[in-house]
Amino acid sequence: MNGIQKLPFLLCGFMAVIVGIISYISGSLTQTIYVRMAVAMIVFYLLGSFVRNTLYSIDNELRSRKEQNLPDEQTVKGAKMSEASRKGTYTVRNDEHKVDLTADDFDKEFSPLTVSRVITSKTKEQHGTYEK
Repeated sequence: MNGIQKLPFLLCGFMAVIVGIISYISGSLTQTIYVRMAVAMIVFYLLGSFVRNTLYSIDNELRSRKEQNLPDEQTVKGAKMSEASRKGTYTVRNDEHKVDLTADDFDKEFSPLTVSRVITSKTKEQHGTYEK
């Protein structure tokens, strides 16, 4: 919102420069250029002030509505629960349930699956190198 305070000055200065450039290109007299720039500065300063005040009033209105519509914490929790029950989904807090991700003991030596044994024995049989 800090830049909005400068809006009338920036707008009138920028537009005065543009009006001056256009007037110079069109070949107007110097005094006519100065009068056009002065009129443009006044008009665009008033326009910028109007825009600034409108933006400030919108900002104040939004802030007041936000302060009025802030529900207390219990109402928010109740609304979330009712919304969740309508959707059929429920959220669970992380500290209520813990999942144990440890696997069984690995003390036993790893042995390949029986399917892999069958496959290797069949390939050896087909090549004639099968040993019982």
